[in-house]
Amino acid sequence: MRKLNGASTRVAAYKCYACRKPFSSLHGTVMSSSHVPAHKWLQAIYLTEGGTRPMRPYHLHRILNVSFKTASSMMKRLGRASAQTASGSGNKGPATRSTVTLAICRNLPR
Repeated sequence: MRKLNGASTRVAAYKCYACRKPFSSLHGTVMSSSHVPAHKWLQAIYLTEGGTRPMRPYHLHRILNVSFKTASSMMKRLGRASAQTASGSGNKGPATRSTVTLAICRNLPR
């Protein structure tokens, strides 16, 4: 696996030399196939999973400077990932920030 630095390659593109296919570090995560930058996704993860009260899409849209529709879509994706992580790990309670981040970042290259 190696980072591609050519003029015609995408930013943050890597190549797997086992299967000879390019991939992104966001492939297979909640952030894949999204036009929202990764730093805004990470801020949304931090903001939505950290407080005692649930974050509303309106507040997320104001903080991240994205549209309301984008903020609500991000929250839906994070909620699905949180529910999937909680049901897959055997926990009965809600997922914590660390389990959601682990589920999102498990496919990142090391």
